[in-house]
Amino acid sequence: MYSLLVGLTLIPPILLIVFGWIAGTKASRLLFSPSAPLMRKKARKLISWTFILTIPAAASCTGAALLMLDYDPVYWQDRVYVQAPLVALPLIAAWFIAVPRLLLLRRELSRYEAEAPLMAQTRAKAAHPGIVVPFQASAWGGAAVLFIALIMPAPIDWLSTAFPAALTLLVWYVLWIRHGRRSHKASNPEAVLISRPWRSAFGGLGVALFLSAIMGLFVYLAYENSRLPSRIDMASGEADFGGGSELAHVHDGSEVPEGLRVISVSDLTGPQDGEPDQTFTLTAEKKNVTLSSGTMVEAWTFNGQIPGPQLRVKQGELVEVTLVNRDIEDGATIHWHGLDVPNAEDGVAGATQDAVMPGQTHTYRFVAEQTGTFWYHSHQHSREAVSKGLFGSLIVEPADLVQPEPDTDTDAAVDEEQLEADGLTEPEINEPAAESGSDAGDEILAGADGLNSGLTLASLTLTEQSSAWTAEGEAAAETATEAETAEAPVEAVDAAAAEERDFTVMTHLWGSTFAIGANDQVQRFDVAPGTQVRMRLINTDDWVRQSYMLVGTSFQVAAIDGTDLNAPGMLTNEKLVLTTGGRYDLTFTMPDGPVYLSVAGREDLGLFLSPDGNGDIPSIPAMKAFDPLHYGEPSETAFDANSTFDRSFTMVLDNMLGFYNGTFDQLYTMNGEVFPNTPMYMVREGDLVKMTIVNRGMVDHPMHLHGHHALVLSRNGEPADGSAWWTDTLDVQPGETYEIAFRADNPGLWMDHCHNLVHAKAGMSMHLMYEGIAAPYTVGEETQNHPE
Repeated sequence: MYSLLVGLTLIPPILLIVFGWIAGTKASRLLFSPSAPLMRKKARKLISWTFILTIPAAASCTGAALLMLDYDPVYWQDRVYVQAPLVALPLIAAWFIAVPRLLLLRRELSRYEAEAPLMAQTRAKAAHPGIVVPFQASAWGGAAVLFIALIMPAPIDWLSTAFPAALTLLVWYVLWIRHGRRSHKASNPEAVLISRPWRSAFGGLGVALFLSAIMGLFVYLAYENSRLPSRIDMASGEADFGGGSELAHVHDGSEVPEGLRVISVSDLTGPQDGEPDQTFTLTAEKKNVTLSSGTMVEAWTFNGQIPGPQLRVKQGELVEVTLVNRDIEDGATIHWHGLDVPNAEDGVAGATQDAVMPGQTHTYRFVAEQTGTFWYHSHQHSREAVSKGLFGSLIVEPADLVQPEPDTDTDAAVDEEQLEADGLTEPEINEPAAESGSDAGDEILAGADGLNSGLTLASLTLTEQSSAWTAEGEAAAETATEAETAEAPVEAVDAAAAEERDFTVMTHLWGSTFAIGANDQVQRFDVAPGTQVRMRLINTDDWVRQSYMLVGTSFQVAAIDGTDLNAPGMLTNEKLVLTTGGRYDLTFTMPDGPVYLSVAGREDLGLFLSPDGNGDIPSIPAMKAFDPLHYGEPSETAFDANSTFDRSFTMVLDNMLGFYNGTFDQLYTMNGEVFPNTPMYMVREGDLVKMTIVNRGMVDHPMHLHGHHALVLSRNGEPADGSAWWTDTLDVQPGETYEIAFRADNPGLWMDHCHNLVHAKAGMSMHLMYEGIAAPYTVGEETQNHPE
């Protein structure tokens, strides 16, 4: 509804420009009519043009009025107080000044003999500014509204918005004076009135050139001012203290209070001593890999596979991950999306570390404090890196989860050159990625004929060591081989003792092909009835709100963004719409019949489960979208909407046309700015922080705050009264206002950006900064760091 109302305020001004220009031209030429009957006919047509102009003007004003009725002022202030008057005033003038004068003119013309010459006074009335200006003013008003809507940022800056409005009023005044003089001239019987269309055309061209020159100057200044500094630290935005006391921030040379301890981001590391419980090596390298359909992908990979190896650890374990950059010229990092690690381990180039260039390594060490479904990806040139494959899944299991001892400790990655055209061959085993004794879950690899190129499809805890894999309907293996385990071994568990199957479903868009991991077809699994099934859904696409539809059984949404929900209810025929970077865990008990997880409602892309892996894909019914706002049962939280907050911030998201780093584009703004001019939210460790996120733009924005999980308090004023909804990647749709809260308990410099990475690359990024933190890293062309 919101997008429709905004469209009503955007499209009509374009029509007003066109229709107003046509009607204005006809009105200005009315006095040159050669005879009374023809002038009378033209006057009638001008009245008809008033009706035509009424339609877009009324639509624009109606859209603004409806926004005022249903939404908060931030959504409509400029549209009601500035844009609507610029549209409405010319129309009012047309109906109450132009139309009455045209009717009087037509009455006067009706008394003329057919061939009688027109009197000077009659021509003067036809040239009166009250007839001409309202139509021309409609065009200028539409142009001003379009400029304000597309160029002026939100929240509204009254001074900046007043300039184009005042300029429009000045143009209207000049038009009135000009046509008044022309009417006065026409009233002179001795005046020679000659229609010179070419003269008008040249005059219009001159005005256009003059305005273009002025506009060109402003465009050039905007172009120059948009260029990013060659070197700048990420904490460069203007400090916003959220209504709380001012805090010391080191980045701009401000004076640090005596006694305040200043800590560098580089010192906020995980434990540097002690033997890690889990050790992984991830090698970033380019590789051509093949999807299950045979489509070739020129990918950037971790350990030669897409997605990268699944890292499965337990809560409380000390994890050590070494990143090796083999040949990614633009550099790489590893960001642990959704896992709240110490700041120096967050993996953001230019904010928490320098990018790892070819031939370099970087080691991350952190304790996995949370449990749940997470993922990792490069945060150096992140839009390109994630799109090309530098990502993988990260699963943190409860510390008390008991699993059988695995039968191997290697990380298998399949080289596509080892696959024969008519079958499968056993792959080589890469260097160990996990220490012996890893409890990582099993990753199923899929390819054109079954297993292929280390292409991660879905990871699952297999219920028996001899789980069979089929290719083209035939058994590919009698027992689970190393080729079937991407991150960790198949568990040696008796089938009768099996209680759970665990699938990780990472959806991704490879060029123009959607896939689950590297499988762009239907993957089939045999699952015994009564088995408890968990599907971990991870959307890695850029600016794709992906839909997942489970048919054949009822289910529960057990977790959102890695955090379990309290008493989740059973759902049937509800699709799960997941924003970029977001995660849902869904659980169900396997029924006797088949179950199908469809991606995007497709019957040719998904996971098919049945007792023997065979059967027909079930039809997919129409489904409503799952809404977590009232889902589950309330539970005790450390704070809620009634708490007293130390700081409150408002983040207004919008879009506008403009330059970013010298490129003209659609800009996505935060509080009217793009990086590095976006505000920097300042907090003190221990602060309870409330954030209101307003999306008054036309597209969705999955907002991702690093290093913290936020509790959703309300949406559009409606309280979140189901299970506590904790999120790290919140999908804010157009016209939505979310209130969220978090405890500032993880000191550092943290990115807060849109995870539609194309938006972040265009400047939709800001930062959360703690008091007393120093930022030693920089970004810019003179550096190797380019986080977006």
